[in-house]
Amino acid sequence: MTEISKTNSFDKLDTKSLELIFVLSGNPELSKVSRKLFRISHCVKTQVKYMLRNVYPKDEFIRYIFYSKYPKLARKDDIALELMNQGVDIHQDGKNSIYKRMIKHGLTRTFHTYLRMFKRGKTTFIPGTPMSLLPDIRKSKNYYKIQPLINELSVMKIIKKFELYKDSSFENFKDILEVDNIKLDLVKDCGVPEADLFVREQREIKLYRSVNKTICFQELLKLAMTNNQPKMTKYITEFKDFDDNKFAIGTGAVGSVYGWRIQVGGGNVSVVCRSNYETVKKNGFTINSDHFGNHTFTPNNVYSSAKEVVANGEEYDYVLVCTKALPNIEDPTTALKPIIKSNKTAIVLIQNGIGIEEPYAREFPGNPIISATAFIDTKQPTTGIIVHGNYTWLTFGLYTDSVLERDEEYKKCGESALKAFDKILVSGNIVSTIEERLQRSRWFKLVWNASFSPISVISGQYSANTLAKTPGTRELVKKAMIEIIKAGEAVTGGPLHDKIPSSDIPDYHIERTEIRTSTTIPSMLQDYMNKRPMEHEVILKIPIEKAKAAGVEVPILETLYELLVMNEKKNLQ
Repeated sequence: MTEISKTNSFDKLDTKSLELIFVLSGNPELSKVSRKLFRISHCVKTQVKYMLRNVYPKDEFIRYIFYSKYPKLARKDDIALELMNQGVDIHQDGKNSIYKRMIKHGLTRTFHTYLRMFKRGKTTFIPGTPMSLLPDIRKSKNYYKIQPLINELSVMKIIKKFELYKDSSFENFKDILEVDNIKLDLVKDCGVPEADLFVREQREIKLYRSVNKTICFQELLKLAMTNNQPKMTKYITEFKDFDDNKFAIGTGAVGSVYGWRIQVGGGNVSVVCRSNYETVKKNGFTINSDHFGNHTFTPNNVYSSAKEVVANGEEYDYVLVCTKALPNIEDPTTALKPIIKSNKTAIVLIQNGIGIEEPYAREFPGNPIISATAFIDTKQPTTGIIVHGNYTWLTFGLYTDSVLERDEEYKKCGESALKAFDKILVSGNIVSTIEERLQRSRWFKLVWNASFSPISVISGQYSANTLAKTPGTRELVKKAMIEIIKAGEAVTGGPLHDKIPSSDIPDYHIERTEIRTSTTIPSMLQDYMNKRPMEHEVILKIPIEKAKAAGVEVPILETLYELLVMNEKKNLQ
């Protein structure tokens, strides 16, 4: 891969010039932190491709500001007021316009390159939308399209005014563009035959795709710069250095996906692997994702045991527990005891079920406990190979009980840990939601888990889709769900969902399961099929106990639990 030269126009910009550019990008907050943004831009890797890449070299960083939405002065900002007093014209054709100021501040070569391309019909700029974000090349029949973010520009006027790509010479185009690796990207990464490059008359290259695709830390930076997104801007301006936050994660299928996205978001990720240690240590995780694409996740550190994680005296900001919750088999806190050295470390429990937090609260009374419910479809069919679908949602909140609720220091540290965790998840493109009433979210998810999961096992190993489509099992699932909802509302003291009425929750879960295009095998059934212990303690037994304590009878759940335990006993013999 060709490295971008470290000497470029961006390096010539002084602080004042940076302030001017950031203010003119239309983001009030950015001008105050230009030094930090400038430093961040120097930190990103430059060994990247021209079209399909997640990180941009410094010249391109400026271009995406340059060709962003028509600039608006940040009127509340001192420097903006100063510029206005100087008579700065923010319109494209003004005497003191941003274009001319870009030239003035050392971007002559970049500006004229694009200007020549535009005049010669080699480039067309199409209006973007707030949902446009990442670089991409999309082939649509016989053309490609260049589409940076810019608005108030007529697509049809440009197409009518300029002829696109009539030049059959790749070398001419490369000279104009002044990059060497565009050909490599088009031919190898996009599947464009070399012989077909720039032969057809109408070609456009589309540089942006939906915001729902991969977003890493640097993409958030571009998003804030080009789209005037206040929330994203706030995340960026408050974000620490890339590797400040250290994470220790137990990696199965769930842990590897979240660990990967946390690393993309800027976290320093150490993983604990057991059966897959040798494979991951050598090759990392191969992740085939419908949502993010196919990637290799190489953790910062790979360890074979919890003791090895802290062998060098490391202390972690977060420890993520993504393992099965099996309190009937072993003390769940045992694995964490070597890792937790102080109250600084937040414990994140990404597990199914009810009552999972209590053992950790007893063992680590001063550590913030972040309880999380994950909506993720992933599995590890082969050692080190992760298959991921479209979901990576994480809803989480600070765990409190009657004692912790009165501990102001615990709540203060916990809130700080929550916010920092949320920022890094958003930076890694995880759908992140902080939920104050997290236990209600747990019971809401349990409505699905405690019905479909056990019934899928004891019915004869049927998928959740089949159970939802079969009238008899559909009705059984619905009755089990109604019991869970009544129990959950009695235990938590309120409805399980703010927007979905209690009477509609069963149909909501069942219908969403029924229409899924992929076969849905509950994790409990996967464990049963692989002769592993199942999570019946936290998914059925503890909820049943809490329901009875709240005065709610749950005969269907009790029946499912007893049958499930008998099936497991026979299966594990």
